[in-house]
Amino acid sequence: MNAAIALTALAALAAGALLGLLWQRSRDQSAIARKEAQLAESQAQLREQKAAERAREESRRAADEQFQGQLKALAREALSQSQKDFLDLAQQSFGKARAESGADLEKRQQAIEALVKPINESLKQTRKTLSNMEKERAEAQGQLREQIQAMASGNKELRDTTRSLVTALRRPEVRGQWGEMQLRRLVEIAGMQEHCDFAEQPQGPEGRTRPDMIVRLPDGGQLVVDAKTPLDAYLSAVEADGEDARAALLTQHAANVEEQVKRLASKEYWDQFERSPDFVVMFVPGDHFLAAAGDQRPDLLEKALRARVILATPTSMMALLRVTAYGWRQLALAENAEEISRLAATLHERVAVFSGHVGRLGNQLNTAIGTYNSAVSSFRSRLLPALDRMNRAGVEKTREIEAPEEVATAATPMLANESPPESAPETESQQEAAPKPH
Repeated sequence: MNAAIALTALAALAAGALLGLLWQRSRDQSAIARKEAQLAESQAQLREQKAAERAREESRRAADEQFQGQLKALAREALSQSQKDFLDLAQQSFGKARAESGADLEKRQQAIEALVKPINESLKQTRKTLSNMEKERAEAQGQLREQIQAMASGNKELRDTTRSLVTALRRPEVRGQWGEMQLRRLVEIAGMQEHCDFAEQPQGPEGRTRPDMIVRLPDGGQLVVDAKTPLDAYLSAVEADGEDARAALLTQHAANVEEQVKRLASKEYWDQFERSPDFVVMFVPGDHFLAAAGDQRPDLLEKALRARVILATPTSMMALLRVTAYGWRQLALAENAEEISRLAATLHERVAVFSGHVGRLGNQLNTAIGTYNSAVSSFRSRLLPALDRMNRAGVEKTREIEAPEEVATAATPMLANESPPESAPETESQQEAAPKPH
């Protein structure tokens, strides 16, 4: 029973649902039909609007064409009239401008000529200056050419002289004289005087070998200097063509210098001259000569020092001589200082004696001034009143008597320890005659 009721209810529900769907479908179809009718009406209206729009566009295009035609016609007419007016105006303006320019042309030409004239004058001056400069340049070039030729000639003469000097220096006696001359020039440049500060080739004891020079030292010592010029190998090395030959000759030059050091050390000059240092100075008249030997034998100076030989070039020899000359000046200054000190002591003693004399003279002057003032005071207080009483008594005056003035300035003692003289005690008459203060 229940199942049948349920089935009946389900069937009723299904029928109701089906009826609802059919009714809804009918409504949708009616709505669709209305929409389609509205769409057809809208499309018809759109077509009508498009047709009206096309008609308006055609009407507007026709109006534009008509307006363009009228505008072109007006433009052609206006252009023709404006061209005519412009030509007339231009002809009038050009005529007026031609008249004004014709009147002003001469003024402008004069102004241009006034502007151009200084430029022309400046160009003329410039051309003249350039011409003078070219002339001077040619003259200077000629002078320069002459100077170059003179320099070339001088260089040739210098080369010839140098070649002659090199040839002469290859002779041992010439080299020796040249070395001695260089040494003498150095001592003279250093400010030393011969026979006072140095002596050349002094005679040693017992006729032994003489050195080239003795430089006297400030303390009474004697510095022995001997000039040596072992330059044979060096001069040959300068003229050598190959490096190997030059190196061999420079090595021989170093050996020659070392041999001269040994010979000079063997002479033992420090034993021949009194108060001489235990070394001798070997003067080489060229820094490059000793430098070339030192490059080949770096221990050359050390060996020379061990042999009691000081190697000196013009540079180091000048420094040594300058130091010696400075020592002589210092010694002279010291001797002068001692002499000045002695003279100052003598002068001080004499000034003290003179000061004593002047002090005693001042004391005597003060005594004389005191005595004079006392006499003046007595004259005024004793003699003048008595003369006045005599005149009042009837004694005739033959001339006026002028009373002398007292001396108020006294002598000042010169020395601080010189006290002024003690004044003698005044007598009773002097005390009475002395003027009393008011």
